[in-house]
Parts: sequence; structure tokens; C-alpha cells
Amino acid sequence: MIDDFEVIGYGHTKPEHEQRRQHQQLVTYRSFEYPETQLAYLQPFKPSNILCIVAHVGDEITTRSSNGYYTVKREVMLIDDSQHIITATFINDLARMFSDPNIARLIEDKYYVLSIHNVVPEVYNAQLRLTITSENNVIVHNPVSPRCDVLRKWYMAQTYNDNVSRYWTPMMLSTLTEISRSNVCLERLRYFAFEGCIDEIVRQKIIYRACGACECNNDNDGGGGSNSTWKTTTPSNYRYAIQLKVSDCSCVEEMVTTDAAGRALMGGVSADDLLTMRTDKINQLMHDVFKHVYRFVCTVERFIHGNKMITQYTIGEVYRRAPFDESVEELLYSM
Repeated sequence: MIDDFEVIGYGHTKPEHEQRRQHQQLVTYRSFEYPETQLAYLQPFKPSNILCIVAHVGDEITTRSSNGYYTVKREVMLIDDSQHIITATFINDLARMFSDPNIARLIEDKYYVLSIHNVVPEVYNAQLRLTITSENNVIVHNPVSPRCDVLRKWYMAQTYNDNVSRYWTPMMLSTLTEISRSNVCLERLRYFAFEGCIDEIVRQKIIYRACGACECNNDNDGGGGSNSTWKTTTPSNYRYAIQLKVSDCSCVEEMVTTDAAGRALMGGVSADDLLTMRTDKINQLMHDVFKHVYRFVCTVERFIHGNKMITQYTIGEVYRRAPFDESVEELLYSM
């Protein structure tokens, strides 16, 4: 087992007894200012303390600004036992510290915990992200506390650590009314996230032949639309483009899914595979669509058609939150 060690501020190492004393003083002081917050409960632009396992470390990237200054960045995936994972961009000296082989070994052993103080979540495409700098944040590496031991044991017990899609990403959630009233510039996309249910599948036709050239949902009768924002990664002959009526506690809106979102709604079945299934199996999948509360990530685009202002909602990501029953319905409509 690798011994615990901590690197504080700019990466200066200290004797273990000094590290423990400084950590205890730091946590006492900072906890008085901001209590520790789990990733699931982070709020946009609200300062918080977090305690997380380092799940994945990206490559180091160096950029040069127009005035000649160089900046080193590294994206790191942080996770905690609220089943949420967040992307944090570490800057300059904090980005370089992950090149240390001792830290790399700790990450590989699922043993590396970071206590980061005074993080301020920002919103990017409806998702919360963090930027960590030595000027704005204080970091304690592998702090000695019972909470860290609990976090390590939880992470080591997970069977799908390498599959980050199994965890939730903290998001800035809106209501459909807030989204419909939002300030979206003409022919500009904005991202939103919300939770709701599917009330109706508007069009019976949910599959269209892919146009091949751009791998979109286009076909001759105009049923689907090409949206380069949501990229498809699976080559196939057909694509989903499901027109839905979606509702939450505030209102109902009509939206269309991308191929990836349609596949998620249909239980992971691709459009090509759906065409080969028996009718009873397809009907079962369609009925299951209405039995869940979902978290949706969508884009909103406004444009002029004739003399009318058109608002287009495109669902790009879908996540099942819970089976839809009376208790969930009460919770949803009391939001």
C-alpha cells in the first residue's frame, strides 16, 4: 500500500505530522465558512467544498494566448458516493501535479481523494463544470479522515468504475416554462436540462432512413432533421426521430429526439434492430416509454419561418430517473 501524502497549494510536500495539523486547521476553518457539499447538490455559481475520488485524468494540454502567455490545462473526472461525476479543469501547477508517478499509482489503486475548497460551479451546455486554480482554491490531497475511508470503500466496491456513463452529471435544471420563456437569440442554440415525463408520441413514424452524407435523420418526406450539435457514433441505415409531447410540473412542449436520445428511450435498441423485431416486442417497448420520469438535455433554437417565430426543441440526451408511479408523480409536480 502506498503511504498517504498530501500536496497543498502549489504542490509543496510537507512532513506527515505537519500535513495532518494543517489539514485539521484548514477543514475546521473552511467548514465554518462553507459546509462540505456532495456533487449531487452543487448549485451553479455557489461556492462549496467538495470531497471526491479522482476517477480519470485526461491529457495535459498547453495553450498560448494572443498576448503570448502559456496556460497548462488538464481535465479530471471527480466522483463521490452521491453517484455523480463532474469534470474539473485543473490549471497550470495543479495540472502538472498529476504527472507525478506517485499520484498516478494512487489513482490506479482507486485510493486518491481530493478535498477541494471554495469551488464555484459554472454552467456549460446545461452541465456543471469546475475550474481549479491555486489562486482561487485550496486543495488537500488524501486527507486523513473517516469520511475519506468511507469514500474509498464505496468506490472500490463499484463494479463499473471505468464506465462513467453509469454515473450522473450535475446539471442546472430548469422547468419547461423557464425554457420556453428563455432569451434565445435567433438561429443560436442554447442548452437546457429538465426532468419530466412523456405524455404522447405525436407521429406514428419514429424511424427514418439516414442520409449517409452527414449521418443525420434526413429523409425524403422531411420527417427528421439534421442537427450537427448531437453527433451519432454508431453507423446504421436508419435513425430515430421521435416527435414527443413532454411535460413537467409547469407545462407541455412538443420536441423531437436525436437518434441517440431515441435509442435511449427505446431501451438501447437501435433503429436498425427495431425494424427486425416482432410487433408485440415493439409495442412493449413503446409502452415502457411512458412508465418513467426522465432527465432530458435539449437544445432550443428560434428562427423565422414566413411571418412566424418558430421554436425548435431537440432532445439530445435522455436518462431514466425512476419508474413513474403516484409517489414520483407527487414529487415531480411539487417541484
